[in-house]
Amino acid sequence: TVKRYEVVINNHLNNHFKNILLADIRRSDIEALVSSAQGRVRSATIRHMVATISSVLSSAVDDGVIARSPATRIAVARDAQPRTHDMVDPRKMLELLERQTPSPCRDLLKLLTVIPLRLNEVRGLRLGDFTNDYAEVHISESATRDMVPARKALKTMSGRRSIVLPEPARAVVLEAVQRHADGRLPSTWLFDMGDGNPPTEGQLRYY
Repeated sequence: TVKRYEVVINNHLNNHFKNILLADIRRSDIEALVSSAQGRVRSATIRHMVATISSVLSSAVDDGVIARSPATRIAVARDAQPRTHDMVDPRKMLELLERQTPSPCRDLLKLLTVIPLRLNEVRGLRLGDFTNDYAEVHISESATRDMVPARKALKTMSGRRSIVLPEPARAVVLEAVQRHADGRLPSTWLFDMGDGNPPTEGQLRYY
């Protein structure tokens, strides 16, 4: 959240408001920001811009700098051309991934293609989560998004579950296991990148 605020402030708000004092910002200034951004950036980004300046102005109200925020109920139109997301059939995805050089990123994505888990549940898998024959996995925690991730418990009890792995998924897991040294520990990440950590979300997007 802090990083998102920083990007929005540096890339958009500073350029628009320049040296205007918070007390001098009017509703028309914020509406002009929205108008100038429409068609240039996506509506989701504009909503982040409005939310950021609204948060700043709300804090100014709380601190007694201004009497009321002019950023309430600012309308942001939807994109004229909504972004479409290409969908790839899971069988085609597996075929594409099979052509790639074996790696933790590739194997993690193969497992995601075969069984319905959340990304950070798969990133957070450790060797100790599997039965001895790697036929079943117990999901109780997920990886955090930090560069050096930790594991955190899933929020709901219903999210904590055991899954019998279909043979294609078990094959992926066994291939990943073979990459570890003989002295592997239960606390070792299944998809260790070689630096003691699983792939980050950024590394997976880049892949």
